[in-house]
Amino acid sequence: MNPAQPLAGVRVLDLCVVFSGPFASMILADLGADVIKVESRQHYPDTTKGPRRFTAKAVSMLDNTLKGYVDADPGARPWNRSARVDVVSRNKRSMTVDLTRDSGREVFLDLVERADVVMENNAPGLLSKLRLEWDVLRARNRRLILLRMPALGLHGRAALSGVGSNFEAMVALPSFRGYPDLPARDQQYTFRMDASTGTGGALAVMAALRRARRTGEGREIVLSQTTNLMHQSADVLMAAQVTGKDPDHPGNGHVRLAPHGCYPTAVEDRWVVIACRDDDDWSRLVTALGEPAWAADAELATMEGRRRHEADLDEHIAAWTSEQTGAAVEDVLVAAGVPVSPVLREPDKIDHPQFVSRDWFLTMDHPEAGRRRYPGHMWRTTAGKLRADRPTTTLGQDNDDIYREVLGYDEERIEQLRREGHIGTRYEFEETDDPQDGASGGGAGG
Repeated sequence: MNPAQPLAGVRVLDLCVVFSGPFASMILADLGADVIKVESRQHYPDTTKGPRRFTAKAVSMLDNTLKGYVDADPGARPWNRSARVDVVSRNKRSMTVDLTRDSGREVFLDLVERADVVMENNAPGLLSKLRLEWDVLRARNRRLILLRMPALGLHGRAALSGVGSNFEAMVALPSFRGYPDLPARDQQYTFRMDASTGTGGALAVMAALRRARRTGEGREIVLSQTTNLMHQSADVLMAAQVTGKDPDHPGNGHVRLAPHGCYPTAVEDRWVVIACRDDDDWSRLVTALGEPAWAADAELATMEGRRRHEADLDEHIAAWTSEQTGAAVEDVLVAAGVPVSPVLREPDKIDHPQFVSRDWFLTMDHPEAGRRRYPGHMWRTTAGKLRADRPTTTLGQDNDDIYREVLGYDEERIEQLRREGHIGTRYEFEETDDPQDGASGGGAGG
């Protein structure tokens, strides 16, 4: 533990799934919190860790959100080689316990007494089914903060389950995001809600921690992922009320700026984005283009005029960019002071000069995924260097430390929990494929 890290000494119990919740707890771990992933050997989270079994051929048929396995090979334990798991799991510890049984529930409540925060983003009724509602947790620890991140709400008609694309539709993002010539049903889906709410959840916890330190009282926080996301389209909502009109699909255009677009380069399916914020940017762009005759039109001297002729402008600019590489266009326009960037693909980002100069990517060694570079921290602070000392933990890797040091259990109780199947480093379904592993799941990890 580094005492200079802002959340050093804070303990978080992570019951989160998929992306938004794990992303929130990873931010807290980056800031120094001791985040413990509470996992189960009996209940495999396929929506979080992906399918249990895969062939390499099957991976090639997946979409980009699922196919991120090392060397495109899921291996025998794909959940330990999955990018979707690794990218939100650094700096955490893992322990196993089955919360559906009374003995496991009591283990968790013992942990609650020693924790500052519990986080979850499961289906709305899960904590009730486990008999771990807020009043139960609070009775064990009055300083506890419980962050709940339902898709919409916890009760009544709002108690819905789903994924980001469902609820992005509910807040109308597809109605104004996408290409002008495509209806909403044909636009590419996104999962913007996850990263947005993950950040919001981490900030909500930090605000509650500050209050708890001052008052000695914790609180339950219910952060609706859908309504959190709705704030990011508030301007469109207000405009629709004022004008009475549905929003347009702007594509790569802008409601006020012109030119503002994504243009082809000399390399097939490689693009570059150019934007002019004002008339000075336009003047610099014209100079960089060599002051072509078409740019001398007096109407183009003002933003209003350029907006009226936006389609023609895009054609002229595309004719210029399509004869060069994205890097060449970037060099010319950066030197001229015009906002520009090539559209990078994922491998491009790793060695891009801007990210390299900031030393942004984190290099970590994972026991099954190998040595990889991971997305870096969201911010830096003079309070101390943020954590980057531990890659994604494997199932039950920290059982020994948590059961012995955090919980203080003696060997007799630990052995009993192991015999009951709570403690182990393998999922129970794996034992049918490896009979030599033993019914106990291989003992406690460490």
